[in-house]
Formats: sequence, structure tokens, C-alpha cells
Amino acid sequence: MLDLFSGVVFFCCLVGAAFAGLGQFYDRRDRARFAGERGKTVFLCVRCDRIYTAAAETPVCLCPQCGRENARLKF
Repeated sequence: MLDLFSGVVFFCCLVGAAFAGLGQFYDRRDRARFAGERGKTVFLCVRCDRIYTAAAETPVCLCPQCGRENARLKF
């Protein structure tokens, strides 16, 4: 039989492994879920103040609302 100290250490390791496993699971899930969003470029229309996105590495894009060509938004 395990003594009290060994049991506590084993339980703490088990809980730590469970938290690490859950962290890995949710990190992979969120990374897969938002992979498409990270590859987009953000634009701000200077005429109608609309914020919109387009495919990555697009230097200029037409506004879907007013049709003005805008440069990408830099943060």
C-alpha cells in the first residue's frame, strides 16, 4: 500500500497531467478554429469608415460598400 506522502504526490502529478492535457487540447482546437482568420488582412475605408477583411498579402482592396480602393490597415 502507498503511504500518505506518495499518494499525495501521485494525486498532484495526476491533476497536473490532466490540466496539461486539457491545455493542449484547447490550444489545438482554438488554433484550428481560427487558422483562417489569422490569414486575413484588415482594411479601413476612408470614405465610409467601414472595416472589412480580405485574403492575406493583399496590399489594396475595394470596399464592399462604396467601392473605393483602400490600402491595408497597419497596426
